[in-house]
Amino acid sequence: MVKKKVSVKPKKYPQRSEDVPVTQKMLFIVRDDLKSEIRSLDAKFDARFRELDAKFTGIDARFTSIDAKFDGIDAKFTSIDARFTSIDARFDGIDARFISIDARFDGIDARLDGIDKRFDALETNLEARFSNLEASWEAKLDAKLESKLSPIVSEIHRLALLIEEQNARNKIVLDGLTGLFARQDRVETKVEELTKTIYEIKDS
Repeated sequence: MVKKKVSVKPKKYPQRSEDVPVTQKMLFIVRDDLKSEIRSLDAKFDARFRELDAKFTGIDARFTSIDAKFDGIDAKFTSIDARFTSIDARFDGIDARFISIDARFDGIDARLDGIDKRFDALETNLEARFSNLEASWEAKLDAKLESKLSPIVSEIHRLALLIEEQNARNKIVLDGLTGLFARQDRVETKVEELTKTIYEIKDS
């Protein structure tokens, strides 16, 4: 319920004057009036203060609720910060692992570079050795082939001469055989003629 405000009209007092007589009853009346006004003011102030206290209590309750909400938000942010801290720690661990892996790969690359250099040096050395061996073997083979081929070539020349001589001899032999065969043919012809003549004489 809303309390109705009671307006109290101030009483009009006589103006103070040295000529106005004041009795004890008048003083009591003034005192009572002042006390009544003071009590009224106290009641008004108490009501106002109670209203203000109620408002401040409501404000305090709201601030308490807001503080609770902010505390919840702070707790959530604290939890989120903790999670991000954990995630950061994990990422730091992952970064450390990747750094370690990169360092290992760098070491492997360095070793492979060293192996490549060794293979290059070995290849160069082998090429030089093979070149020297090839030149040495070519020289030795040329010398051996020349030493082996020289008698063969001379033997081939000798055989060619022998073949030419044999061909000449064979020609002579062939010529003799040709003459012999011709003579044999002539003799056979004469024998046939004589045999024919003998048979003719015998038949006659």
